[in-house]
Amino acid sequence: MDAVKCSVCGKELDPKNARTCEICMKTICLDCLGYFAIYKRSVYKDYEDLVPVCPSCKPKAMLSRKLLRIVDEVFGGEKK
Repeated sequence: MDAVKCSVCGKELDPKNARTCEICMKTICLDCLGYFAIYKRSVYKDYEDLVPVCPSCKPKAMLSRKLLRIVDEVFGGEKK
């Protein structure tokens, strides 16, 4: 079996210990793995599902990148 590398920290892992980020599809180790909850509605009840994500795809990190991009678009045209 081939060893796989974590895309965040670079640690080599067994394929059985590797997880995949649901958003960007990168391979990540259990130490770098994070989860966030998604609420789903079914016919009979509502429930919460946990989605595995890498540190750069967590909601706060994604919001920060989006805000920085917006600020750069608005104020990036100014020259000193």
